[in-house]
Amino acid sequence: EANFETTVSAEDFAEHLAFLLRWRQPVTLSDVRAAMLGGRPLPRRAVLITFDDGYRNVYTHAAPVLQRYGVPAVVFLSTGYIDTDCLYWYDEVRQRLDRWGNPLIERPSDGSTVAWPVDPRTRETLAGKIRGECKRVPDRRRVEYLDYLRARMNEPLQLTAEQHHILDPMSWQEASKLLEMGFEIGSHTVTHPILTNLPAEELNAELAGSKAEIERRTARACYSIAWPNGTRADFSPMIADAAKAAGYDLAFTMVERMNGPESNPYMLSRITAPGHVPLTALRVRASGLYSILNG
Repeated sequence: EANFETTVSAEDFAEHLAFLLRWRQPVTLSDVRAAMLGGRPLPRRAVLITFDDGYRNVYTHAAPVLQRYGVPAVVFLSTGYIDTDCLYWYDEVRQRLDRWGNPLIERPSDGSTVAWPVDPRTRETLAGKIRGECKRVPDRRRVEYLDYLRARMNEPLQLTAEQHHILDPMSWQEASKLLEMGFEIGSHTVTHPILTNLPAEELNAELAGSKAEIERRTARACYSIAWPNGTRADFSPMIADAAKAAGYDLAFTMVERMNGPESNPYMLSRITAPGHVPLTALRVRASGLYSILNG
């Protein structure tokens, strides 16, 4: 669906990998860790493939393509959703707003009530603002707002088969099979909150809880985390210190820049592979030009 901006088909993903193999040298998460901790340096033009959240389609569709091309990858799991039939909270907000049938809606930022637009384009603009506000309010307010949306829906949220295919989380059995296939697993917290919106006690619980659950379920050390959402507003030096204290060696952002030997191991940048656009978009991002133009 066009709404899922970073979702690509298996065919497009294969094309992405073929391009990367021509111009980049795939490495593992373990390689990155060794290099950042002062071990063997990474090869020139190294690239690490990462996936966030823990969607089932990473196991069913992405992993076979990665195996076919012999490319390693890491999957960062939001452990509270794995092995459940729950939507990730940001997906649930989107789906409920897409189905909103009331004439009025409350804003999460200040609790004000506004008219729900009739025009589809204006409605999507407001829905986008509401989704953005959910990422900027204190986390307890975000939870309360999702409860508000649930309480005012006139019928249960029902997804199409295609939406389930895109949005369902994987199981722990599937995560374990990814490990058997040679992929690696990292943390994406327990419930995917925006960490800068959390009090210290809840922050520490998210960091430690996800790490412990991954290690319990997989019998493998979990030493890396990807910050939920991952923009500059979503992490801080204080959060990096908390991750280090929890036992993480690496943390990944979504700042869309290239990394080097001097990069902070708790603020490693990543670039996105945009969906629904020509391969040229990925080429620009992977070249480093996008980082330069994006400041």
